[in-house]
This record gives sequence, C-alpha cells and structure tokens, in this order.
Amino acid sequence: MRTDEGFILRFYDLVKNQSTDEPLSGPQVYLRASGDYNRDLATLSFSTDGKTFKEVGGELRLGYQMKTFQGVRYALFAFNTNGKAGGYADFDNFKVKEPLADRSKNLPLGKVITLTNLANGEQVWANPHGMLNRSYPGSNTFNGTGCQFRVHDRGQGRIALEALDGSGFVTVTGAGLSADVRLMQKETEGSLFMWQDMLWGQCMLLSLKTNRFIGLDPRTDEPYSADWPGTIPNRKDGTVFSWQEIK
Repeated sequence: MRTDEGFILRFYDLVKNQSTDEPLSGPQVYLRASGDYNRDLATLSFSTDGKTFKEVGGELRLGYQMKTFQGVRYALFAFNTNGKAGGYADFDNFKVKEPLADRSKNLPLGKVITLTNLANGEQVWANPHGMLNRSYPGSNTFNGTGCQFRVHDRGQGRIALEALDGSGFVTVTGAGLSADVRLMQKETEGSLFMWQDMLWGQCMLLSLKTNRFIGLDPRTDEPYSADWPGTIPNRKDGTVFSWQEIK
C-alpha cells in the first residue's frame, strides 16, 4: 500500500477488526502463507529480498464449516484504497510447495510391521485357523510372529502382506464378509491391497478384490472382513491401523 510516508504492508484481522502495518523499503514484496494442517493453523509472512521472511499477524485459525463444505482459501487481487478506478498490482512467480503430497516414503515397503487397530488397541493376527483376527494385549500371541507381516511392494501404492509365522498371504476370499479375510500360501488377486496412508504412522487397507476396506466391529468378537466403506472422523470404527516396524 502506498502512503504519504512510503510503502507499507498492512495485515488486517477481520475477526479482531485490527490492522498491523509493516514499513517497506520499496514497492516489491514477497508474500508467503504457511499452513500447519495437523493443527488447522496458518501463518503469513513477507520479505523484501525473497530470502528473509518476517511473520505478521500471528497464527490464524483455518476455519471450516459444513453448510457449504468450504474452508479457508487464499487469493491475490488489487484494489484502489481511495475508492477510485485505476491502479494495479503485478504478481509473478506464484509457487506452491506441499511436502506431504508425495507419501510414497510413508509406505513401509519391504519391511516387517505390526498393525494395531485404533479402535481397540489389538494387533492384527493370523490365527491358527487361517483367518485374520485379533490378538489382545497381554496374550501369548501379542507381538508374536503371527502378528508380524512383511509388506511386499506391488507397485503404485499396492501391497501384499505376508505373515511371518509362515501361514501365508493375507487374502480376501468370497464376498469379503467376516472370516473371508484369510491366510493363503499362494498369492492371488485377492491378496492385493491399496495402502492408504493416513499420516502419523496410520493407514487403511483397501481390498482391490472388493473395493472395500479391511476392518472389524470392535463391539463384537468377529474376525476381519473386507466390506467396510470407510472410516469415521475419530478413526476408531475398526478400519484404521497404526503400524510399527519390527527391526
């Protein structure tokens, strides 16, 4: 903004109805918006040389409302503060950097892991009857080889899980109902899953046979099925797992 004293950058907080002015040495300024989407917060900063940035305005809450499913959006525009026609702003070199967009490094390909269901804290277990079931904390099977799986890379985010106890590959059979998620010695098309990264060391497993997720009802003792449409906001419906590498 041009004033009688020179150029300034003005930050306006609509919620608090407060303005913060920062003096500028010239008409050129670099603007940056940074988002912490784990905490739903953003910060704004500026620079006159494109290297050293100064934060302005503090942390901003990234609001979201369900009426029209809209969150906070950013925009660049120019307007005449005198309420007259004329004036312009020249924006160039707009960059977006999203370090979490590529989640391929979050997949534990080739590693041995355990999967713990967020709904009940129980580990996924290849039971002796050849079904994918649960192992309770404190049981003699908890953390055993039946709860350990090697993640085989099948390309493009697809994986196969092989139990370390020798019972075979996790495989969806039949319609994917309860007890239809089994352990088979031979890998088939039912052994193919899409690993859905949920960040924070959490994941979901989408069966490419049923196009539904692996899960169980934590309120019952039924084994795993592959007929779940998805999860709920708190991730504790039985379809989201935390994974940990076994070294």
